[in-house]
Amino acid sequence: EPVDDLAALISQSSVFQFMAHPVRDLQGVNLLATALLLSGIAMTMCGSSRPASGSEHLISHALDAISTAPGQLHGIQVGLAAYVVSQLQGEHTQQIANIYDQTGFWQIVADAPFSRRAWLTAAEQAPAVRADRYTILSQPDSLPRMHTILREDPRLAACFVD
Repeated sequence: EPVDDLAALISQSSVFQFMAHPVRDLQGVNLLATALLLSGIAMTMCGSSRPASGSEHLISHALDAISTAPGQLHGIQVGLAAYVVSQLQGEHTQQIANIYDQTGFWQIVADAPFSRRAWLTAAEQAPAVRADRYTILSQPDSLPRMHTILREDPRLAACFVD
């Protein structure tokens, strides 16, 4: 499938600018807002949400679909999924963890933890949310690896309940 290199560059650079200053101050908020704006521009250029929406969003949408009660905010679901997916992909995990440490994200999730069973069910169903998209969740070993990550990662201990 074709990739718009400019859209990919815009999306990636906006994220890395925010990651360089993930602090709750005016500059951090400005960088976050700019990253969101540029992600929207990249999606418009492509005519698709692909530059800014991958397996982490699929997990969030699957969580919403299987939930019988209102769940967490979309951003919380996507944020936690981004951390877990980064481990599956083997990229940027420590950077994401550092940002979450600095912004208090872990505590926000711990205040209203996810059901581990629901999360794993959502991860299993996520590839079907957009069957035309190949993500790390499309790989056969992703779910067993996610089971291990959710069980063994100390940062996630307070984020899930059994």
